[in-house]
Amino acid sequence: MEKLAIRGGTPVCNRKFSAWPQSDERELDLLRQVLESSTWGGTGHGPMVMELNTRFCEYHDAAFGIPLTSCTAGLDIGLRAFDIGPGDEVIVPAFTFMATAFAPMYVGADVVFADVDANSLCLDPAAVAAAITPRTRAIIPVHFGGYPAQIDELGALAKQHDLAVIVDCAHAHGTEWSGKKVGGWGDLNSYSFNQAKNMTCGEGGLATTDNEALWERCFYTLACFGRKNGRPWYEHHELGQAYPMNEFQAAVCLPQLERLDEHTKRRNRNAAYLSGMLTEIPGLTVQELAPEVTQHGYHIYPMRLNAAEFGADRETFLEAVRAEGVSMSSGYPWPLYDNPMFDKSDSSAKGSIGGFRAEPCPVTERLCHEEAVWIGQNTLLAERSAMDDIAAAIAKVQRNVDQLQAVLT
Repeated sequence: MEKLAIRGGTPVCNRKFSAWPQSDERELDLLRQVLESSTWGGTGHGPMVMELNTRFCEYHDAAFGIPLTSCTAGLDIGLRAFDIGPGDEVIVPAFTFMATAFAPMYVGADVVFADVDANSLCLDPAAVAAAITPRTRAIIPVHFGGYPAQIDELGALAKQHDLAVIVDCAHAHGTEWSGKKVGGWGDLNSYSFNQAKNMTCGEGGLATTDNEALWERCFYTLACFGRKNGRPWYEHHELGQAYPMNEFQAAVCLPQLERLDEHTKRRNRNAAYLSGMLTEIPGLTVQELAPEVTQHGYHIYPMRLNAAEFGADRETFLEAVRAEGVSMSSGYPWPLYDNPMFDKSDSSAKGSIGGFRAEPCPVTERLCHEEAVWIGQNTLLAERSAMDDIAAAIAKVQRNVDQLQAVLT
């Protein structure tokens, strides 16, 4: 009888998966060029920053870009560009990273948490429609894991209710909807270059838009001390932030962008192959791609565990699969609105967070507490045989689930 690795058996997978971040001589060469130049940073936007800006926008089907310090900075200036502030409401998904909700708080708006779709893990248009009130001014969809949010339905809702659409694209490098990259969809779309992201310089970001007037205000004013295009650098017209990207970040990002397309296609090939095998395993649901999803960003490869059907609770499942040599995560431990900062009875919670409201979010609750498991993007960069190992490890655990102590009764 085969023995699970968690019970002393031989692990299915003994390979090392792709390290992340990845770099080579291209990054080093460009970094040397910056060091040897007299232009390292500042709000003047150096040549490498502007080259990255142009090439990133071209690849992501967007007309204009704003290189920034982070994705969160892009969400912030996007809301400020529409003069959203105290008394306004902004709808965000309850299932995402906290930065998505921080942006409305920074401008003093009230945050409204809405539920997500169980398959896409993106904002559910029906939940958004139910959350809209006369005070709603914007929605912040997230292309979660690289799966594009329901662009057509959310766009129609925004148009119907005259809402700004500020998109969190932190996971969406290379993501396509109906054959077009998503960089030009929302009013403003903010990408992340954080350490873990599919394109990284450690920290940084870049926002895109097809609206020239919006771009000019964000690029020259809201991200650069309230200046205006064509006016003296010491002349300030409104409250602006200090958000510009520096030349060192751009020097790292340029080679990362060169690799992005090949990496994204490899992730998509491996994900499709892996999904074909995992669909045969009882109790595990893989993400189905809508016809409009012509390219997934695959920052995350998500699955949903049905504990009763699989035969083990999530934590037991994860421990057993990890013992077989496959790295997996359960993701967020709770919905955003259950974070300690929203607990008014907690005396340790500090800072002014304004108002917030949580709509019913049963899908998010199940995902956080019971169902969500996922594999990181770097795992999908491995050779195809690694996908066989992943599927074999999960299948082995399912076949021998009776060997686990914490099985369901």
